[in-house]
Amino acid sequence: MHRPKWALTLVAAGLLLAGLACGFVDDIRGVVETVDEAVKLLQELDNQSAWERVSNGLDTLAQQTEGYAATLRLQDGPGDAAGTGFSGALSRDVIVTMQVDAANNALAQIQANGGGTQNFYVEARGADARNGAVYRVDNGQFVCVSDSEEARLLRGGLSGYFDEYGLEAKGVQMLAVAQEVEEDAAIAGRAATHYRLESRIREALDILRRFDNDELQQKIDEAGTFTLTGDLYTDEATGALLKLESVYHNTDHLQRVVMSFEVTQWGGIAPIAPPSPGSIAQACP
Repeated sequence: MHRPKWALTLVAAGLLLAGLACGFVDDIRGVVETVDEAVKLLQELDNQSAWERVSNGLDTLAQQTEGYAATLRLQDGPGDAAGTGFSGALSRDVIVTMQVDAANNALAQIQANGGGTQNFYVEARGADARNGAVYRVDNGQFVCVSDSEEARLLRGGLSGYFDEYGLEAKGVQMLAVAQEVEEDAAIAGRAATHYRLESRIREALDILRRFDNDELQQKIDEAGTFTLTGDLYTDEATGALLKLESVYHNTDHLQRVVMSFEVTQWGGIAPIAPPSPGSIAQACP
């Protein structure tokens, strides 16, 4: 949700009045400069939110009516104190490949932590796959697993993995932006707009060092200290998410998440047929 412009004005006014109470010209000048920087940062976080860009792109991808294929890999584990890499064994290493038809029915393969590949079928009910049945496919037999963790994630399409494991971190939601890069790009044969993901934690901390700002302080307290690097590509025609590569590293909580996602085919996905009655070993209610 975008913060109303009057709210930003109130933030600026509050900071300015606090500065005027000091009664010194130099202090006032410094406060005014800090006010300008704070308002500019808050506006940037509102208008160029990385999290909103990713979320909106995923929603649009799910709503397109031509179907798509995509791959995702997520690595999650303890990060080192320097913010440069993993410091131990990964707690999660998941690779997902998925085909989604125009009706949101899907076939998915999941490989977790170097183990074997599991196959799933997601049957959409209506336009919203989140209410659909999820089956694990074993040797041609379909077993209902709608109450499993995999089902909870798959019902949301690939966005389920983003929400649960990838860019859920408070810092990315609140203190990261997507800056447009001027270049020609194409993903899966689609003209794409390129954005670079950037953390704004340093700017926020710098403002707080010079002048208290309750709104920024709350964001930082919830976000923790983190770095974010990566690139985001959205479809020029629709705004749908086409590709994302990101590295999130939280040095407060020693957590590191590396994610890559890419649409490998846009359109041309044949309708995915439901399992035949004879192949259902355990039916979903």
